[in-house]
Amino acid sequence: MKPNRIYQATVEALESALAPRVVSLVLREGLTKAGRAPADMALEDVETVLTEFAFRHLQTLMPGEQARSAVTAFRERITAQAAGRAEEQLAPVDHGEPAATDADARSRELVDAGDAAGEDRHAATRARIDALRAALRPFNLYFDWPEVRKLRALIQVAEQESSAGRDATASLGEAADQLQLVEQKLEDQLVLQARELGELEESLEIVTSLGGPRVRRLEALIGQIRQAQRDRELAEGEVQRAASLARDLRKLMETSVAVPAAGRASEPTPVGGPAEVGSADDELAPVSIDAALLTPEASERLRRLDVDAERKQLDALETHHAELLRYLPSLTGRFWAARAELDHERTLGGELEALRRALDDATSTQRTHLRQELEALSEQLGELGEEDAGLERAVTVALDVLQEGLPPFADVIALRERQRSAVERAEERSRREADVRAHQAARRRQQRAVLERLVQASERDPGADTYGLVAPRQALHAALEAVRAAEAEDRLDDRAVEQAQHVEQRWEHALAERADGDQERLHARLRELGARLTALPDLPALRARTVVLRREVADALDREGLSDAHAVALSSLIDQLHADAVTEHARQLDALGKQAGEVSSTSILRALQNAARQLEAGRFSDLSQLRELVAEERERARERDQARWQRLQHAHARLESAGVPGLPALAQALDEARDALGGNGLADRALLGAEAALELVEAQLRDRLERFGPRLDAALATFEQVERLNNDDVATVRRVLTHLDSQRAALSRVSPGLQHQLERALAGSERLLERLAKAYEATRAVADQLVAGNLLDDMLAGFDALDAEPADDGVGSDAGSNARSNVRSNAAEERERTGDPGMARDAPLQALLAELRDLDDVVAAAVIGADGAVRAGDLGSLDATPLLAALRDAAHSWDSLAEPLGDAPELVELVLGEAHALLAPLGHGSQALVMVRSGGAISALSGRLRRQRQALADALAPS
Repeated sequence: MKPNRIYQATVEALESALAPRVVSLVLREGLTKAGRAPADMALEDVETVLTEFAFRHLQTLMPGEQARSAVTAFRERITAQAAGRAEEQLAPVDHGEPAATDADARSRELVDAGDAAGEDRHAATRARIDALRAALRPFNLYFDWPEVRKLRALIQVAEQESSAGRDATASLGEAADQLQLVEQKLEDQLVLQARELGELEESLEIVTSLGGPRVRRLEALIGQIRQAQRDRELAEGEVQRAASLARDLRKLMETSVAVPAAGRASEPTPVGGPAEVGSADDELAPVSIDAALLTPEASERLRRLDVDAERKQLDALETHHAELLRYLPSLTGRFWAARAELDHERTLGGELEALRRALDDATSTQRTHLRQELEALSEQLGELGEEDAGLERAVTVALDVLQEGLPPFADVIALRERQRSAVERAEERSRREADVRAHQAARRRQQRAVLERLVQASERDPGADTYGLVAPRQALHAALEAVRAAEAEDRLDDRAVEQAQHVEQRWEHALAERADGDQERLHARLRELGARLTALPDLPALRARTVVLRREVADALDREGLSDAHAVALSSLIDQLHADAVTEHARQLDALGKQAGEVSSTSILRALQNAARQLEAGRFSDLSQLRELVAEERERARERDQARWQRLQHAHARLESAGVPGLPALAQALDEARDALGGNGLADRALLGAEAALELVEAQLRDRLERFGPRLDAALATFEQVERLNNDDVATVRRVLTHLDSQRAALSRVSPGLQHQLERALAGSERLLERLAKAYEATRAVADQLVAGNLLDDMLAGFDALDAEPADDGVGSDAGSNARSNVRSNAAEERERTGDPGMARDAPLQALLAELRDLDDVVAAAVIGADGAVRAGDLGSLDATPLLAALRDAAHSWDSLAEPLGDAPELVELVLGEAHALLAPLGHGSQALVMVRSGGAISALSGRLRRQRQALADALAPS
């Protein structure tokens, strides 16, 4: 068959960006998956073709964001072309209009009058739908988000409802709420992207000195991410490529084996040769580093980079599959195991990729199970006769979302609850309908029995105008005609039946009083007692006694020679039964009143009050009808409670990761409400508790937002004081506080879960700042001691000597470097000339210290023994004795210095004017001392010294 116009429009759109061969492949794959042919391709198939197949090829030709924009443009173009051509095909043909008759005119007037009221509502609905579509348009870039797909499905459902003339208010309200979630997710992702951008910029600063096309490529990627951030768009592909490239460059930097020559911007060559594949300008070309040629320290640094990268990948994987983990919590164990390996500084290797494949397989399996469940539920809705449009809408939306990913777990839980409630309502409805049918059959039998008794009673009419029988006779004939008319019309007339029962009693009583003989009077009395029994309500608690008394009355009527005593006894028993019936009837009215009070129905309470007044007047109301009214109102109340529970459950799911103290109380109240609803009861009290708990949670969130700004300002002020320490902790705090400060305005727009993450980041920075402040005070105490003893100038004199440059021409930097090297090696050369026997023993220490001395801005590196003598390395012209003496005076031991810091320090940094000193304890009173010209190199140096501290201590220990 010939391809339809949608297929042709899709071909035209895709061939504007892809080769015809690729377009053919894409369409073939997409239609095969959808089970369609080119002749019957539909608009929903276009979505599959574009998002699952075309997008993959577009990503190879352009950046990720441009590919997303292209997919969005293609979708709009194809939809517009298909709609335009469909209108051409469906345009009406004018065959001439027949003259309208008067009946047609009147009919048209009635239709216009009926439609006038709905015209405004329809226009308002269309306007809301158009507004939602306009709000959705920017998010078409993120068509792979389940939240966006759900929003699109809700808008489509609303449009279908509006087109069918149904009320779309509920769908539009849910779509508006979903739009807020989508906007919130974009805010979250922008904040996280800003954090990634800050980390990438920090990495760029570290690797800039390498130069070469890879660094330029990293700069370009960061520029694209920075521009996307300014445009409030996500650049996920660029972030991933930049992170991978930055990690490769950091590896090159950390190996310290390939530094470009001065003034040359060439690609550094890693150990083991050039990149394996691709050109130098291709950031995807892997960096090949021969681990066998690296020192253990360099291998350790590379391993740490891999561990950090895998930790970020694991976190990203957990975030990406967060919805799956809600469906299958058992999978979190694999994340715990992987994270434990990373916490022990062990790389995951192939385990990360295996975990990714396992999660993808689990997602596919879970989607299959959900699809089967939802399709079965969709079929069940028709069997249940369910009129809940919300449930039908939820199933439709969930199936739409399921085409691309997993629907939110909270939505599925709510849907299952609604299904269970629908089944319960259907069962309850069937039971009530059966009860109603049985009750109607009983009323039908009762009405016919009353008619038969009235006919028999009328046949016992004496016929003469006996004194006192005129009024009862007239009432009897009127009641008889009323009941006979109801039967003739095949309808139930409870009022006529009730009136007939009272008339029958009065008639039999009147006949009994005017009977001539004793037996005739007793029979009339017994018939009156039978009429009283018939007028009693059918109460289960009294049913057996009523049946027995009816049988005795019937037997007495058939018996000859009945005594007055027997009739009196039967009358007494019937009087007691009547009194018990009044009591039981009142008790059941009270029970129904309590149920009506639970549902807060004033109409039912009024009906029950009227029934109570009738009972006081000696008349019994129909309890079955009252029970039916209470059951219907109770069902409506349960539906309202179910809707409230679902709303609160959605709120809890949104706030579940908010990290505020009120969440456990909210979860407990929701569990209580669910249990109450599951027991076919009402949950108003539990839901009131849940609503109060939700208000408390929201108040706690507002309080956290209000306190965040002042806390951040205080942290920034503290950071200004300790920033001079310039160690790893300072770098961490700087990065976190800079990110938090830049995203201060977005804090109120992000999700509660991300607010919690940012608040935790701030709390962690506050703890680090407290530690840094204590460390800064401790180092100031040492520096003050040096100043007080006039020792600082003597120590810094060595720095001044190193700063002096010889008056050579053109080689000042090299001469200065040679001077530093000469000063550093004086002591070592002296020991070598004198044949110090400790040289061989201290060779490992010398090798470790040599790595530190070779770093930029390092003036001296040495190990100082407990006696103050240089154990290894050299200090050049610097004298460590005053420094160590000042340390002993300012802090008697490392333990006393640890007291203000909170725990034993691995490293202490001393700020000595423009210079810095790093001290690390090595045990047995020995210290590693590194003198640095300025604070610029402290951050990298402190991390290296912290990692090498144990190696220095091991090398220092006696063999």
